Amino acid sequence: MAQYLAKAHIEGADLLPVNELIAKFCLFDYNGFMWFFVPLILIYLSLPFFAVFVLNSDRCLLRLFLMVGLVLGCIPPLSASFTTRSGLPDVYLMGSRFLYFIVAGYYIGNFDISQRTRRRLYACAAASAVVMFLGTMLLTLHAPGHYRYFLAYTNLPCTMTAIGVFTYFKYHDWQKTLAKLHISKTSAAKYSGLSLGIYLIQGAWFGVLGYFHICKDNILLRFVLMYVVCAASVCVIKQVPYMKRIV
Repeated sequence: MAQYLAKAHIEGADLLPVNELIAKFCLFDYNGFMWFFVPLILIYLSLPFFAVFVLNSDRCLLRLFLMVGLVLGCIPPLSASFTTRSGLPDVYLMGSRFLYFIVAGYYIGNFDISQRTRRRLYACAAASAVVMFLGTMLLTLHAPGHYRYFLAYTNLPCTMTAIGVFTYFKYHDWQKTLAKLHISKTSAAKYSGLSLGIYLIQGAWFGVLGYFHICKDNILLRFVLMYVVCAASVCVIKQVPYMKRIV
C-alpha cells in the first residue's frame, strides 16, 4: 500500500476511497507476494487437528497419503479448463491443499529413506524441474493466459521437485560443503536469515526499478541487481530496533 500511495503522490493521482483501499489491501492487490501468509497462518491453526492424523498413522499410511495426494494434485488443472486459478475459499480453507507438504516434511524428517529411493527421487525432481521450466517457457510464448499451469504449488511437477529438495537437504553433508566454500555456520545462518526480508520487500524494489526503467532490457541483470539491493536493504533494516523482528 505504501508503494501505491507513493506512486499516487508522484503522479498526482487522486486516492481511492478508504473502503476500496482496505479491500484491495486485504485481497493483496497492492502486494501479491504476501498471499502465502493466509494459508500459512491457517496451516498453523489446523496443525492441532491434523497432527492427530499424522502422529497416529504408521509409515505405510503416510506413504499412501503422499502417493494419493500426488495423483489428486493432477486433477484440478485438468478439470478447470486448463487453468490454475481458484477461488479464495477453495485455496484457503484451513490451508487444505498445502497440508500435503506438512505430511511430506514429517515423513522425510522422521523416516529413513534408502539411497536407492533417494536417487529415484532426485531423478524425478530433476525431470520435474525441467518440465516446469520448458512448460512455463512454451506456455508463456504460445499461450500466455495459462503460463502458470506448471507452477501450481500442489501439481505433480512442483510437488516432486519440492520432495526432492527436502530429501536432498536432509541427507546432504552441509558441513563439508561449507568448509569447501570457506563459509562458517554463523555466516551461513546470517545469509539465510535475509530470505524472509528479501521476500517481503522485493515488491517495493521491483516497483522502483520499473519506475526508473533500470535494466529494462536485461531481465537477468535486473534480477541480480534487485536481489543485491533487497539484501542490502534487509541488512540495514536488521540494525534498526523492533524493525529487525519483522524481517
